[in-house]
Amino acid sequence: MRGRVAEVVVPKACDAVLHIAAALRPRSVLAVGAAAEDCLRTGLGAGPPAEWECLAGAQLSARLARLGRFDLAYVAGVLEDLPRAEAARLLARLRDVHARHLVVLVPDAVGEWDEAALRAYGLRPSAHQPEGGDGRLYEFDLYDYKETPDWLNARYWAHPELWDKYRW
Repeated sequence: MRGRVAEVVVPKACDAVLHIAAALRPRSVLAVGAAAEDCLRTGLGAGPPAEWECLAGAQLSARLARLGRFDLAYVAGVLEDLPRAEAARLLARLRDVHARHLVVLVPDAVGEWDEAALRAYGLRPSAHQPEGGDGRLYEFDLYDYKETPDWLNARYWAHPELWDKYRW
């Protein structure tokens, strides 16, 4: 393969998440689920962020309510164990309150969390998809989750100098 640049192939979900974390360089990390904790503890072991929280086991929502906002939240090994309504509340709370950047690993076997259901929460398929059957990665970034529409600019909004010239 001389002369061609080989595409980077990510062998599993943890490597993809660590690649995302390396690009973001978060100062605070939240791992939700035992699989997320194992991945981030081993991968970020040399230079862990200043603020670090892990949530696994029962009563995730109650323990999550006491926490603040994190630069990166990673969810793995949780959605398949929770009832649909509780998992939906967890994703919404993480997206709205606790994470600037949210990464969710969805196992392929979890049929109720298809792409349409995850897009409804603002999650997009990640550019760093794992190979090897770990599942699919979805991301939500607070600052670029929605494209700015063309009409949302100063040209279409109120101009005080035009208030006496036009009647809307």
